[in-house]
Amino acid sequence: MIQDTAYSNTDEEYREICDFLDGVATQAPYMLWESGRMNFWRYNVHANRDAHDPFISDNVHIWRDTGIVGFSFACHFENIRTYDLKQVEFSYALEAGFTIQTFSESLDYAGRVALVRSAFGISRYTKTNLKQLMASPDYIDAYNLSVLSPEGQQVAYCIGWHERAKAQRGYIEPVATHADYRRRGFAKALSKECFRRMKANGVKTVEIASRAEPDVSNYLYDSLLPQSKREVHKYVKRLT
Repeated sequence: MIQDTAYSNTDEEYREICDFLDGVATQAPYMLWESGRMNFWRYNVHANRDAHDPFISDNVHIWRDTGIVGFSFACHFENIRTYDLKQVEFSYALEAGFTIQTFSESLDYAGRVALVRSAFGISRYTKTNLKQLMASPDYIDAYNLSVLSPEGQQVAYCIGWHERAKAQRGYIEPVATHADYRRRGFAKALSKECFRRMKANGVKTVEIASRAEPDVSNYLYDSLLPQSKREVHKYVKRLT
């Protein structure tokens, strides 16, 4: 029997879901979500939503059952690539005048907000979203990286994370480039710099997720030469 419980976005419910995801991750490495992605979802994507926002109750539920049965295939949702940092080529070159630095070196909130809005087409993204993300218990400042133009504009960024339930493993989420600066190698350079920093901190393998083809980001992540690539499938359960 399935019990459908409304999710109210409390710290207790959040931790319960993360603990569940961490437990499943140790048994099913090809699962769709991990606790790190729940962390990013809560502290960044929807950080400025009130717990009583209808979006929360409409899109998040907690189901409890004695077994996971009765699910059917819905679609190929995304790809997850794994990079062995012992085999990654860390060298990269930037155009003259462009540099990479951590976000904390400038704390240019307005610049990062403008970059995110351009890269993802999300007009609702605000300084609050960014501050909430940086307040996450899993946040590591050294992995919040930006490419700066000669004029000091943030034109690309990525953020790296350590896996909570998997020792010496990490992931990068998100990676994005301003719409006016794409196809110039900035996202690739950022990813390599983040790989380098993560390896220096003991991380051995890093995962990057992308939407399924034909999403153009797949070209970037393939060019980084992953050691493996797996498809993530979405399943649904029909409730009566």
